[in-house]
Amino acid sequence: MISVPMTRRERLLSALPMMARRPATVPDSDALMHLLCEVLRAEPLLGRPFERMRVVARHDDDQDGRRRLLAFLFDGAGKTPFAVAKVQSDLRNGSLQSEAAALTNVHGMIPAELRKTIPDLLRTHSDHRGEVLVVSALPGRSAWQEMHSSLLPAVHVDAHFACAARWLASFHEATHHDDETTAIHGDFWAHNILHEGNRDVAVIDWENFTPAGSRYIDLFHYPLTYGQTYPGRFYRQLDAESAFARTFLHENHLSRAVRGYLDVYSARTGIPRASMAAAFRELLVRNTAPESKPHPGVRHLPWTRFVTMLDAAAETVFD
Repeated sequence: MISVPMTRRERLLSALPMMARRPATVPDSDALMHLLCEVLRAEPLLGRPFERMRVVARHDDDQDGRRRLLAFLFDGAGKTPFAVAKVQSDLRNGSLQSEAAALTNVHGMIPAELRKTIPDLLRTHSDHRGEVLVVSALPGRSAWQEMHSSLLPAVHVDAHFACAARWLASFHEATHHDDETTAIHGDFWAHNILHEGNRDVAVIDWENFTPAGSRYIDLFHYPLTYGQTYPGRFYRQLDAESAFARTFLHENHLSRAVRGYLDVYSARTGIPRASMAAAFRELLVRNTAPESKPHPGVRHLPWTRFVTMLDAAAETVFD
């Protein structure tokens, strides 16, 4: 198992020869890795027997705090992975089996051009030890990783929002039921959007997919979470309210990118800005209710304060 630099600090430290470390071996006691290897050995994956594979893996925590193993599968000495595997021992949630079903479902709903932008389901397995999901690897780099490992994150913002708007509009138009109801990804944020330059994106992690829901869940989740995780001065994280104001209420590079994102989406779907503004406020208000269940990644946000700030603002990205 090796460590992959995820942040600016890790990237800088890994560049120093004195800090370089040899890849660590996977301990024999790692039950998740043993389960994955057993599944991969069972039969060749895309014609590649287990003996030919090289596995690069790391432990990961999802937004519910569940421990997972994320593995990239290479064909021998190949430089790019041909598949990605996720393994987890938490069987109560069943999220990997949900993602497997979602990938099958969504592939049947969208045109061929869009199918190229989401992973193919290659293998799924579940038993008393845990769940395994193996999907095809797609080109590109996570927008979140690009933002947090770059020394100049601002240079990526416009491309991140423009590409996300184009993909999301195409996806919603291909799956729409009526003006508001479409299929929704359910966790459309920078970590799950893979960029390859300024070209169209690929979208991963489909375990929160819903075949019919409000299009505004995806549309607003992206800028909201992007703004909350975007680094401030000297790469420091802003508090939630300051990040919200910078994203939606104040004039700056980030809010201009959000305006452009909404413009592209509006032009491609025909949804007017006024409808977006009303739906955004409705979403914020709905999340203030005690019985509301926002996505785990945003359930901690001060939704009541956001409503107050939005109502008091002289101008917003929707104007």
